[in-house]
Amino acid sequence: MVWSSKLPGQKFLRLFSIKVPEGEKNLWNVPNLLTQKFPAPNFAASTKVKLTPEDAKEGKTAGLLVMGTDHESIVVTNKPDGFYLQLRRAEKADKGGEEKVLFETKLKGNEAYLKVNVNEPNGLCQFSYSENGKNFTKAGEIFQSKPGKWIGAKVGLYSISTGKAPRGGYADFDWFRITKN
Repeated sequence: MVWSSKLPGQKFLRLFSIKVPEGEKNLWNVPNLLTQKFPAPNFAASTKVKLTPEDAKEGKTAGLLVMGTDHESIVVTNKPDGFYLQLRRAEKADKGGEEKVLFETKLKGNEAYLKVNVNEPNGLCQFSYSENGKNFTKAGEIFQSKPGKWIGAKVGLYSISTGKAPRGGYADFDWFRITKN
């Protein structure tokens, strides 16, 4: 199944909103996560995402993720009354821990700038967001990253759909940058 595209003449990466496997409570077994191992003890990862749900009135989600046996992400999602920014966390994801929404705010549109600052010791993560790319607001509390089963913690992007949402939808990521903190 194709879940990403780099369109000719375009500078963004398109990730299609692939349905989460039935019965999954978090992202642990979701195959379409685009991640990389933490590149340094201290860094920031940022992106600009635009969510296009097509015919779905709700159930499409895309964003920035820190993945391990616990995971946390900051995302843009759609609901019948508009687009929302959410901070989501699943503890003990490898054991089926349910993903929960920790923070939510309504957005003016379908795009946002997302960032996570990662710091020593042991990968302390602070997520933040912006609608204009200049003024960032912290979302939630500091998250302690956890390693996965065979590799350390990872950071990356994803675009998913609930099983009930109609087929289609995608997220365009203008960039994914790793910078010094």
